[in-house]
Amino acid sequence: MSFNVLQNSKFSKISQQKKCSCRKCRCTKYVPVTTPRMNIYSVRKDIWFNDLREYNDHRKKCFYAKSSIDNKPCLINLKERLNAARLEGDCIRARNIDVENKKMLKMFIAIERFGGPVNTVNSKVNIRQSKRLANESQMLYIDKENKLMYKRLQEVKSRYSYDPKEWKHWKNELKNSANFPFILFKKRNLDKSLRTEPSISSGLNQVDIYIHCFMDFKVHKGEYLGRVIILLYYFFEPLLVQHFSRSCSELEQPNYKNCLVHRIVKNKYLEAGNVAVKSNFGTSTAVYEGKFNHMNNKLKHTKTGTLSMVREKNLKYTSKFCITFQPMEQLDRRNIVIGKIVSGADVLMKINGYGRKIGKPLIKIVISNCGQLTENI
Repeated sequence: MSFNVLQNSKFSKISQQKKCSCRKCRCTKYVPVTTPRMNIYSVRKDIWFNDLREYNDHRKKCFYAKSSIDNKPCLINLKERLNAARLEGDCIRARNIDVENKKMLKMFIAIERFGGPVNTVNSKVNIRQSKRLANESQMLYIDKENKLMYKRLQEVKSRYSYDPKEWKHWKNELKNSANFPFILFKKRNLDKSLRTEPSISSGLNQVDIYIHCFMDFKVHKGEYLGRVIILLYYFFEPLLVQHFSRSCSELEQPNYKNCLVHRIVKNKYLEAGNVAVKSNFGTSTAVYEGKFNHMNNKLKHTKTGTLSMVREKNLKYTSKFCITFQPMEQLDRRNIVIGKIVSGADVLMKINGYGRKIGKPLIKIVISNCGQLTENI
């Protein structure tokens, strides 16, 4: 029985679909209604018949009616709405803005890292001339006040009271709590360690004839590095020692003053004394050029701070000299040792910090002053 009911329900749905006049069912032919809307037993036949006919006529008109309103979307001209030239211009402008922003970021980074002059007055401000001058004077006044404030901050000193007992207490606490040896106040004296190294004249009969010279080293247009004191062995190489000592004197021309340290080999040696050029590399000239032929090497490069004269290709000597940062016995075949550094080993370590393996210094270092010492040390 249920199967028959399902069949009847499906059949009724199909029949309704065929008789439906709705456009949703995709009907292309109008189907009139045969069932009257009035009760045929209570109304005369001509009345309900006329009503059914008028109703079918109205439904037929509605079925075949056409819309008099344009409900289709309007046509759009894409060339007018999407202007290719305008889009390309906007793209180019966006790229230019990106490039300008990157340049500005580079400038900010350069100012942050290296510093630079900062102008506090905006000369491109778009205001009237009178207001612009007033604003400029006000900015200059603020800039002046800021400089005075910065100067005062630099001159400020601490006013904390110093209590030796309290300092000793905290020092002992640091020593007890430290995992490693407490070397905060132990500064190594490089000159003392320099004296403990082997002598450059070991095994030779020495005569007490020495000449002391000094040289002040300085970064070009920068900080002062310090002074080294040189001991020259006059007995072994009198001509070279005399030439070197006269080159250190201000009375002799040319001399070593304002001469460039043109070569610094990291952890090996430095070369300077190019008095002819006083910059970079080149053949230097000496006051006594041609007098110094090949000699026997008596003194050796056996310690740090050994001073020797550089030999040229023609086996003659000029004003160039070499100072070692470590024992360099391989230089005995090329240079002639005439002295050593007795004070200022820390200055040599500073100069060594500006060296490279290829020999070209990181920055320019010059001999700011030089001369002879009248009293022996």
